[in-house]
Amino acid sequence: MPLIVNFHSHPSPEVRFDVAFALGCFPNETLSVATLLHLMQDTDEEIRDWATFGLGVLGNNDSPEIRDALVRRISDSDEDVREEAMVGLGKRKDRRVLSVLLAALEQPTVTDRVIEGAYMMLDMQNEREGWKGADYAAALRERFSL
Repeated sequence: MPLIVNFHSHPSPEVRFDVAFALGCFPNETLSVATLLHLMQDTDEEIRDWATFGLGVLGNNDSPEIRDALVRRISDSDEDVREEAMVGLGKRKDRRVLSVLLAALEQPTVTDRVIEGAYMMLDMQNEREGWKGADYAAALRERFSL
């Protein structure tokens, strides 16, 4: 892993992407966490996406630093990054995601990642058969008295 991490600031976005992708295989290792936190701020959206996915979704670590990094990503310019951050925050039951998650659930088209963020926030093991975005939004409002 130290060899991979050495390339986290490489000038080539392809190399930095490969670093983010590879570190996603080790999302709970201290060195990986620190590097993924750095890559979540990269100028390249695909790198931010994979770093956010690796740390937020694949990883199980939880800390104020990780949660704050995920909160910053819910306003990212890239939809994939925003949604991966929603899932990561839902997994950690961080209430700061609720307003963004509810807004996404009320859109005409709701993605699988938004549904995943909702059911994780609701402490469900997986999505409910037949439920739509509005059902998850109602359950979140009831659960969190919104």
